[in-house]
Amino acid sequence: MGKYEFIVNRRKAAMRKVIFKIDDKEYFRRELEKENVPNDIKEEILNSVKGFKSIYTLYGNEKQVDRYELTDQDGNKININDLNGYEKGVVLNDCYAYFTGGNYHSNASQPCGVVGILEEEV
Repeated sequence: MGKYEFIVNRRKAAMRKVIFKIDDKEYFRRELEKENVPNDIKEEILNSVKGFKSIYTLYGNEKQVDRYELTDQDGNKININDLNGYEKGVVLNDCYAYFTGGNYHSNASQPCGVVGILEEEV
C-alpha cells in the first residue's frame, strides 16, 4: 500500500474586534425612559451618577479574548487599574461577557453602560 497524505484545509478563524462605546449616564437615561420614570426623578438619579465614558476594544478569535484597549473618547489610554469596582466589575465585565457569550450583570439583556457596539473581523 502506498502512503497517503491527507491535507485538511481549515479556514483560519478571523480575528474579532469588538468596540464598545461606554457612556453610562446615557445608558441609564435610556433605561429610565423605557420605564417611563418621571423627568424630575430621572434627573435626580442621573445627577447622582458620576459618569463613565470610554471606548473599550476587545480582540480575539471566536469567543477567546487575546487583548484589549481602553481609552477615553478622545483616544487617550486609560489604565484599567485606575477604574473603580463598578466600572471594572460591571461595565467592563459585561463587555467581556458579550465577547465570550457569557451572562451580563444582574442577568440583564445587554451590557451595562454600553450605548454602542461595533463588531469587525480583522
